[in-house]
Amino acid sequence: MSKEHKRKIGDNDMNKDDIEDIPTKHDKCINTELIMVEQSGRQCRKYPRPMTIIATRHESRALTVSSLSMSVSLLSSILYKERRIYTIQIMVVMLFSTLFWMKPKVGLRRTCDITLARFAVLTSIYSSFYSDLQKEFLINLFVCILSFIKAVYQWERYEDNWYLWHMVFHILGNTSNIILHHGRWLQRTRLLLN
Repeated sequence: MSKEHKRKIGDNDMNKDDIEDIPTKHDKCINTELIMVEQSGRQCRKYPRPMTIIATRHESRALTVSSLSMSVSLLSSILYKERRIYTIQIMVVMLFSTLFWMKPKVGLRRTCDITLARFAVLTSIYSSFYSDLQKEFLINLFVCILSFIKAVYQWERYEDNWYLWHMVFHILGNTSNIILHHGRWLQRTRLLLN
């Protein structure tokens, strides 16, 4: 960090923990000047997000853990004896999401994560037509997509809790998968009993 950048930190009475998340000139920032933002009736210090950095270290850790929560969907897929293609799909989406959120930067990993997530949503919607819980699945998926939209909206406005909404998106996505697996199992057992 340059002396000028350290001086700005000292002048603003910031904690040592905040120093890690402050972009430096090496992060390809457009501007590293301090921005004062009015938020909930109080002023907050904000630094513009670098063009290549998507999340701070704290946000990255939290989203990595929530990406790993897809292991619950993976386990439900195995327990409900889903087709191998769905189990593999969940495993690949979990892998790419976790790898991306470990170091969230614009690039190929981000593109792969977004593409695989979109493909997983489309195949899940298609699979829901063969599920007894289609209505419940689609309602949960709708709320899941709304939480993603809210996260993107807050991220674009530099709001602090955008990553919490993205974590809700991860959790609701997993819940949707579990509902889908249970509904497909119900349909299979109903067809076997008839």
